[in-house]
Amino acid sequence: MTNDINIGENIHLAGAIKMSIMTHKAMFRRIIFFLALLLMVLSMTSCTLIVMNFLLDGPEKLAGTQKDRNYRGGECRNVLIIGLIENTSQRVGAENAFTDRFTQPGLHPVVGSIILPDLASLKDRAIIDKLVREEQIDKVITIEVKDVADKDMPGWLRIWLATPLPKGDLTDVAPSRGMTKNIRFEIGLWDAKTLKREWTGTTHPVELFEMLRHVYEAADSASHTLIKEKILRPGK
Repeated sequence: MTNDINIGENIHLAGAIKMSIMTHKAMFRRIIFFLALLLMVLSMTSCTLIVMNFLLDGPEKLAGTQKDRNYRGGECRNVLIIGLIENTSQRVGAENAFTDRFTQPGLHPVVGSIILPDLASLKDRAIIDKLVREEQIDKVITIEVKDVADKDMPGWLRIWLATPLPKGDLTDVAPSRGMTKNIRFEIGLWDAKTLKREWTGTTHPVELFEMLRHVYEAADSASHTLIKEKILRPGK
């Protein structure tokens, strides 16, 4: 009888030891998994983290936007993308970025530098009206490069938001250059028939020498804002 009890106790003890070993193994596997995950995150490039942030939270928001109080929106099928930038390579880079980001079902971007290679032509209303008719343009999107001097860095946005939308039409806007260390992108939405500005948005300042990289972020932000807020409604 005593032997039976001892055997039973030994079996119970062996089972307890086996359970303890299995529990510790499971904990060890979890620790290894989390350490591997941590190493993977730490080894990610900044580009990967930016992509993950975009997928989880969407693009970075624009620093500020303004809209004409009389603007009521409307369906848009063809949008002309114009980089109002003197430097040709920068202009083409900006137009390519915005064309890429605004290409989606119901919305067809038209690259400005292809059908309007000379920005001086924007001063001629007859040329613009002809182009709008032939390409059946509904809206125009412009991209400008604005200087942000070091002395203006602390308060530039407050001043920008307090400044009303500029008067005049698209023919009055001069090409931008971008001369300071820090610049920002200013995006305009214009009615193709009246050439009046209906909306404008600005990015946060970025470094000029990384302009062509940041312009894709600006295009993402502008596309997300204009379409999400139904300021620009793709055709059906």
